[in-house]
Amino acid sequence: MVTSYTFVIHHNGGGGIAQSMRAMSSPMIFCYKRGAQYIFTNPTGKKEYLPTMKRVAQKLQRFPIKGIVIRHLANIPLQDCLWLVQQIKSPLTIYLHDFFAICPRLFFVRKNGDYCHIPTSSSTCDACIHPDKIKQMKMMLRPHTPSITKWRNTFYTLFKKATRIIAPSHTVKQIYASFFPDVSIDVVPNVVALKRHSLPKKTPHLPLRVALLGHLFRHKGEQPVKELLTYLKSNPLPVQLYSYGQVARVLRASPLLIKRGTYTTANIEKKLLADEIDIVCIPSICPEAFSHTTHEALTLGYPVLCFHLGAQAETVLKKQGGWVVKTHNGKGLYKQLDYLCQHLDEVSLLKQQLQFN
Repeated sequence: MVTSYTFVIHHNGGGGIAQSMRAMSSPMIFCYKRGAQYIFTNPTGKKEYLPTMKRVAQKLQRFPIKGIVIRHLANIPLQDCLWLVQQIKSPLTIYLHDFFAICPRLFFVRKNGDYCHIPTSSSTCDACIHPDKIKQMKMMLRPHTPSITKWRNTFYTLFKKATRIIAPSHTVKQIYASFFPDVSIDVVPNVVALKRHSLPKKTPHLPLRVALLGHLFRHKGEQPVKELLTYLKSNPLPVQLYSYGQVARVLRASPLLIKRGTYTTANIEKKLLADEIDIVCIPSICPEAFSHTTHEALTLGYPVLCFHLGAQAETVLKKQGGWVVKTHNGKGLYKQLDYLCQHLDEVSLLKQQLQFN
């Protein structure tokens, strides 16, 4: 029997995309772009460095291709991708792991670090694009002059060639539908590889032990956590904060934040149990597309505190697994933590309910 392959285009950037790719079972050929070269990985795992998409297409002619999967197109000229799809003539599946096709900044975060609330005005979006992103847009839109309208229209052309488009959450589907209303999108949640082996203690502590799960950088909640630490310094609460992940420089010096460093899916359960964590906080100030950290926390039996944004809030509300804060800043987090310190029975009840999920 002749083996046929799925050709996967990705960005080699790790994160949720890497986790999702590990769950793929079909024999695969991979390709991503770094600088001026396409890194082509053949079925044996051997990497080849190719100068053009035409050379990629020539390599693919040696293999029976049953489908093309686009996981991400960072730094790949869109016209080249459209040309390849036309050449290969195999079913195209596009995964929407983020909002790249709508906003090249990815996260709907302004230059000052605030959530932009996804404006509909293209001129507003054009004014927001950082010079580094203009450079990327020029390369990806060549030979066209970069603009947010041209960016979205070119992705739209690609979307219309797809056999199937998959979003990991209803949040992603709804946001994309507001810009591409006639594009059909299926919702298929990502696979969460984490398994629970032990149950966290149902009785919460005082001080309340709060885990900040995931990296703490600009779009992941650096500013609201900084504000929260400021509030806790001037108006203390019986709360102890622990971070699991990389931390922005502005947060590293705070004695109110116990920093545990990075984690893996293999050791995070033990780390949270060792610190006897009560709840997990996901302080992202942008709508997450899936939020693996939210799913990981709930899977392990920890209630989640997050802002009323994106897939993180969608998941918490759907599973009735925590609290969503409508005020997207440190003051909002502070008020909710103050409330929980006075209502530990609510924390205990949620932890008990999550044990049966």
